[in-house]
Amino acid sequence: MYRFSEDQILSIFKEISKLKCQNVIISGGEPLLYKNLINLLRIGKQKYGLCIGLVTNGTMVDDYLAQRLSNVVDYVQISIDGTTPEENDAVRGKGTFQKAIYAIELFEKYKIKTVVNFVITGKNTSKLAPFLSALKSKNVSVISFKEIINIGRSKGEKPVSGEFFRSIVKELLLLMEELQDDNFEIKPPYVSNSRCPLYFENNYTPTLEIRISYTGEVFLCQKFETEKVFSLGNVNVDLLTDIMQSEKYVDLFSLIDVSTKFIKKCEGCFFTEMCFRECPATIISNGFFDYQDQLCDIRHFGMD
Repeated sequence: MYRFSEDQILSIFKEISKLKCQNVIISGGEPLLYKNLINLLRIGKQKYGLCIGLVTNGTMVDDYLAQRLSNVVDYVQISIDGTTPEENDAVRGKGTFQKAIYAIELFEKYKIKTVVNFVITGKNTSKLAPFLSALKSKNVSVISFKEIINIGRSKGEKPVSGEFFRSIVKELLLLMEELQDDNFEIKPPYVSNSRCPLYFENNYTPTLEIRISYTGEVFLCQKFETEKVFSLGNVNVDLLTDIMQSEKYVDLFSLIDVSTKFIKKCEGCFFTEMCFRECPATIISNGFFDYQDQLCDIRHFGMD
């Protein structure tokens, strides 16, 4: 199994700080398996001034680890893929739901901002209302619902139908009215009043998400990771600063710009200047010229 050495991680932190890209999300696999993780995160914060998020499934979190994490991370993102133990454990393994909830309770104890990431499979949303109420009671800051992305454990999974997404979004919008407040945010899939940051780059300044895969490949975001052709380079071969100033980096932004300007369905639409015309990676992977986004009507709800 490939993993970065400590020297490689610290080198990447240094390169990121040179790019003035302050936000770093540590994911895996399971990053808590990394032996010297806490010390590396401490260096990232103290020496390089990074804002650090940690993605975990929560199964390894105990009281001692949660206390240590509170000093080296700005927030934790925990993955739960079901509104009940049965739904989640069918995807993530027996006992993982209760372990994730226990981790959330420990993060609350040590005042660690907690974000929950939830992938909608079509079979895991039967108890949305009590599930969201429980997360709110445990001081979860944000729950973000996502569609299946064709990588990792989801590779080869059948996409959820647009009709099902519509029904879930409508249910979530009602729950937002009931539960959402300044301290608890619900993010339905496809509903947004702000565009993807890839649409807003001036002079190709890398102020957006940079995703480095476990093999060192550099992508603009997770969705581009589905195809290696979208890799901008590899940190095992070149410096991250060189990769983010490369011709390929500029070319990919040009492709994004062109691909989102030829969507006939968007021509003359009142919402075009407010929405993000679907995510760039989705447009490009679907045959970027004149991609028909079946769910744009759902996103309009986020701008009412």
